[in-house]
Amino acid sequence: MCLLVFEIIMLITGIVVLITGRINVSENFSLEGWRARVGGVFLIAPLP
Repeated sequence: MCLLVFEIIMLITGIVVLITGRINVSENFSLEGWRARVGGVFLIAPLP
């Protein structure tokens, strides 16, 4: 059950990153553009 919740959170985060093209990794570091979109694809990838 916990794994399902984690996969749903990863799916939502991945979709948001693909749409916006930006992800904040920490307070001082963020990814933008194609690097963020590649990260979004990796967040969505674990889904069957």
